[in-house]
Amino acid sequence: SYADLRNLFLEKSSKNHFMNPSIALLACSTCQTNAKLGGGDAVGWSIFFLLVVILLMASAVIFFMARLAARARRVALEEQAEIQKA
Repeated sequence: SYADLRNLFLEKSSKNHFMNPSIALLACSTCQTNAKLGGGDAVGWSIFFLLVVILLMASAVIFFMARLAARARRVALEEQAEIQKA
C-alpha cells in the first residue's frame, strides 16, 4: 500500500533528509539516500568526476576547433601564395 511504500523510504526522525525541501530539489533520490546513509563523500566525488569529464570534453572540442582553424588558415595562405606566383 501507499503507507508501506512511504514508510519504506521515509523515516520519521528530525534528521530526515527527505523532508528537507532544499535537499529534495537539489539531489535525486539515490544521492539523497546515499547522503543519508553516510555516503556524502561518494556524492561529492561523483560530482567532481563528472565535472572533470565535462571540462575534458569541452577542452577537447575547443582544441579540435582551434586546430581546424589553424589548418584552414595555413591552407588559405598556401593557396594565396600559389595564386600570386601565377
